[in-house]
Amino acid sequence: MRYIRARESNGAVVVSSRPIARRLSALAVTFASACVPTADLSSYSNAASNATADLGGDRTPPPTRPSNPSGADPEPASDPGGSSGAGEAIPGSGVMLDSNGAGESPSSSPSVEDGDPPVNGDDSLSDAGARSDAGAPAEPTPVPPPDADPPRPLVCSAGEATGPNGHCYVLVATPFDWDAARANCQLRGVGWDLTSIRSSRDSAFVLSLLDGETWVGGSDSASEETWAWVDDGFEFWEGEGEDGQPLNGAFVNWFDDEPNGSTSSQCMRLLADSRWADLECAELRPSLCEGPKH
Repeated sequence: MRYIRARESNGAVVVSSRPIARRLSALAVTFASACVPTADLSSYSNAASNATADLGGDRTPPPTRPSNPSGADPEPASDPGGSSGAGEAIPGSGVMLDSNGAGESPSSSPSVEDGDPPVNGDDSLSDAGARSDAGAPAEPTPVPPPDADPPRPLVCSAGEATGPNGHCYVLVATPFDWDAARANCQLRGVGWDLTSIRSSRDSAFVLSLLDGETWVGGSDSASEETWAWVDDGFEFWEGEGEDGQPLNGAFVNWFDDEPNGSTSSQCMRLLADSRWADLECAELRPSLCEGPKH
């Protein structure tokens, strides 16, 4: 398609024609893209087609403008200075200009580059770490270390007998005086001493261990005529013979008219039938040792 161009030259009319259909169509679409939203481009394309069709009559078409219901002239595609200011919108396009003049659609969201943090609270891109409302992580349950020194078994060692109270007993057959016999028992370890007899069950048990008269841990050397067990100082008897009496509700098993040695006999021995009697501490006798519970 061509158009006719006429001009005078020295009074003569010069007529020329040039192909412009394709160029005019491209300019019309470009103008429509810059001035109106994308949704209205179809009308501009139609206008461009109509304008191109009019050229078939070999005449210059009149310029076309989009319809404007308000009657106001549309905003120009650019400001008179050649560029729009920051924060201004390109008329009819819905595009905002930033401080550098670059366009940005108000409805578009900034793209997320690789490695950039997520925006707008998008949980799908959020960090997989702990959330502020997730609470503190549960601490692991500590594992107790193994016992460095395991407890001894609930049985007495070889050569020892377990009594009804759980204590261990050893009969020492070698004769000692009372003081030496007690020291020998204490050498066996912490908690060991000459035997104390606190109940009828204890008395029946030690009887099975006896082989004649034997030293045990009763004495009134700390307070005359007040007898006590030396392993813990528990007082169980006061007085002599029939005039004496138990203390603190203690179990007693004296032989008839015992104790009766006065100041000369301050140590206790067991008779062969497990009853009690006093004796001078310098006498030599076997001894019965008692240790702590295992």
